[in-house]
Amino acid sequence: MRLEFKVTKPANATAAEWNFLRNGGYENFSFNVLKGGSVIRLAIANGQSADKFFYKRVSAFDPNSLYVSVNLAVTDDSYQGVGSVVADSKTDLYSVNPTYLASNANPFPERGAKKQRGFFLFGDGAKDAEFTSPEAIYVTLPATVQECSAAPGVANFVLDSIGFKGGRGAIAKAVASEMGSHPDDKNGSMFWGIDYCVHGQPNPYYEAAVKSFLRTKFGLKV
Repeated sequence: MRLEFKVTKPANATAAEWNFLRNGGYENFSFNVLKGGSVIRLAIANGQSADKFFYKRVSAFDPNSLYVSVNLAVTDDSYQGVGSVVADSKTDLYSVNPTYLASNANPFPERGAKKQRGFFLFGDGAKDAEFTSPEAIYVTLPATVQECSAAPGVANFVLDSIGFKGGRGAIAKAVASEMGSHPDDKNGSMFWGIDYCVHGQPNPYYEAAVKSFLRTKFGLKV
């Protein structure tokens, strides 16, 4: 099944912050499961395509809403953590009576097609068609930076978090040159028009924007 979340523009989000989320991908969101008091992030394994597991769409009628989705599957096993699988899945539940097809063409050949989708697996432990294994499934804007820092410092922290071992000079230079490029930036510390600090706390939108830049510019998986 596909579980979809509606994300509404927070009252305190600036236009630059909201536009970043609307125009960006699902990579800017963190999908999580709460199980036994522990938070488990739904993350794909190396070599798998995130496009098969996640989806994002923007409302055509409401500029203050967007939707992000994750594919889930329930098994009848006991809960043993979160796994993932890529399998053929029908695009919808359309089917045609085989007797009819024996002497007639399929009137809607595009319906019921199969495509590969990725699913996160949860053991439910009971054949009751109820999704009761995790206490909650939710989506957040991921944040790991614990203090207000300008973009080069945020980038360095993010690189540390993924165990990056390569040279950082070119990355730091590119991140620094991207700062202050937005017309609303008055002090040179903004990143894509987003302040790095809000009410004395690190701004998660700022970190998400820096991560997006690192993914786009350098192909880093952050």
